[in-house]
Amino acid sequence: MGWESTSQFNFGLDAATWHNRLAFNVNYYISRSYNLLINRPLSATGNTSGATTIWTNLHDANIHNEGIDLQVDVKAIQSKDFNLSIVGNITHNQNRVVSLGGASPIPYNGGERPYQTHQTQVGSPVGSFYGVKVGGMVREKDLAAVNSDLAVYKANKNSFPTGYKLQAFPISSYSSTPLEAGDMYFRDMNGDGVINEADKRVIGTPYPDFTYGFSLTANYKMVDFSASFNGSHGNQVLDAQDYYIRNMEGSGNNYVQVDQRYRSEARPGNGHEYRASRGGTQSNSTRLSDYYLQDGSYFRCTNMTLGLNLNKLVDLKKAGLSGLRWYVSVDNAFTITRYLGYNPEAGLRQRHQPGAGRRLR
Repeated sequence: MGWESTSQFNFGLDAATWHNRLAFNVNYYISRSYNLLINRPLSATGNTSGATTIWTNLHDANIHNEGIDLQVDVKAIQSKDFNLSIVGNITHNQNRVVSLGGASPIPYNGGERPYQTHQTQVGSPVGSFYGVKVGGMVREKDLAAVNSDLAVYKANKNSFPTGYKLQAFPISSYSSTPLEAGDMYFRDMNGDGVINEADKRVIGTPYPDFTYGFSLTANYKMVDFSASFNGSHGNQVLDAQDYYIRNMEGSGNNYVQVDQRYRSEARPGNGHEYRASRGGTQSNSTRLSDYYLQDGSYFRCTNMTLGLNLNKLVDLKKAGLSGLRWYVSVDNAFTITRYLGYNPEAGLRQRHQPGAGRRLR
């Protein structure tokens, strides 16, 4: 085992105008990482150490990263009594696995249950979400065709004859019960009519299209104010809590969104939340699908501070002080996001299972 190596090309541009009150910084980069250091899962077969993973280099493997950073500094107002400055930045990055040095795709479990959630493979970003795709929801009008397909499937020893054309939806090998109205069905990616490991694909990315942040500082005479914000756009998050608080198995509290679940044709819900069920059904809780991927985009106020400079109101020398300022500050004042979990930044810094939220313990 050895160190990874990286080669990088950067092109930057700094510019300022308006008597240095407006400044720009742009940085474009391309980097490649080689001999990747990977924490690979170990097979239980022939493994007597008890370890489940091992750190190793993938020789001749490399990852391509390309992106651009832009920062703008503006001293918008400068006067005797009032000053206002704004600093903002935005970053776009793309990463792609160019080669694994001949190695097979690398699976990872980033969730709460013991099955695969991520995969690193050639042509996709590192640690992409990996699973099956939801095709839609079964309705009562589909049940006759569903049962017709099921009869053929069972008569042919849990498979379909060559050339058979499905009347309804693929049959999931992950389910122990037949499809019912309100169940979700998965997309058959290889066309054999059966949902199994062969139908898994990259189903989403934990990486944002761009991240951004900005801050402003202002002061008027004795009063000062500052605020900072950040956010991301375009990334997805796997909230591992969904396995427990969105499964509708009746074992605990659930998100309020499940009130929009399918109950009957008269009360079909929003068309996204499947029917309440229990155990090994088509409830989708036994394999990762894109149903569990949420929009991780967010906008957050990370800090707000309001201060009052009291230097002119107090005899600092007599008080033995170099300065006196009163202030109040709030961290993480608010977050705007569609994400249902606790923190949309969940798992973004994990290398092999990025974007995977965890339960609070």
